Amino acid sequence: MPSPEPFLVELTAALVKCRKLFLSVFITVLILGIGFQLVAAPKYQYVTLIKLAQSGDGAFLTSGEGVIASIENHWLPQVTRAFQEDRGKWPEVKLRSRNVSTGYVQILSIGAAHDVAEVEWLHKNLADKILAGQLSFERRARARLEAQLAAAKELVDAPGNVSSNSGSSDSRFFETLISLEGKLAGMQAAEALVVAQRKDEIVGLGLVPRLALMFLFAFVSALSAVLVYRFIQRVERLVSNQEKQA
Repeated sequence: MPSPEPFLVELTAALVKCRKLFLSVFITVLILGIGFQLVAAPKYQYVTLIKLAQSGDGAFLTSGEGVIASIENHWLPQVTRAFQEDRGKWPEVKLRSRNVSTGYVQILSIGAAHDVAEVEWLHKNLADKILAGQLSFERRARARLEAQLAAAKELVDAPGNVSSNSGSSDSRFFETLISLEGKLAGMQAAEALVVAQRKDEIVGLGLVPRLALMFLFAFVSALSAVLVYRFIQRVERLVSNQEKQA
């Protein structure tokens, strides 16, 4: 196995000979990188949390997976197009959604503090689409319960119906009525618990790690510049020697 010492010696000699090139590239890249990191606005995560509609017995009217599918395939493209029509540009902030637990849907986006108006517009309009869809499911479920309740009341109020039944049948009728009324009263509409709420933590690396990475990047860039320069010099000498021999 060849020893790495000749390469290290040659590399060190190249850095010494081309120290002006190394330092100029290193300082230039470092200044530009640090300036960009200091000027670049920090990114934050924005969250919208929606609780889905519930029936009177506590079950959710739709699954979170079904709502996510509607968001990704239907409502999100609509909101994106509406944003483009309203603002004359495509949104720079990207939205994504996930089912955090049974009956709860979360909308997430990442953007800088100056993007807050854009984030709020997107989150609010998407939340409105979800709530409107949930309201449709709630109205249908409520209509079914009201129809069942009306039918049960007609049976109870029918002339001679209660008297013609046994006491246990009467009890079942009233239990059914109470159950239907309880389910109807216990229905809960979907609601947006939070809309475009910004988390305090900055997304990604902090300033110090980013500056350290910029220092490393500047060093690698300067080293690469020296190696490329020395390679070009060698090629030029080789071409020159061949021309002289010819």
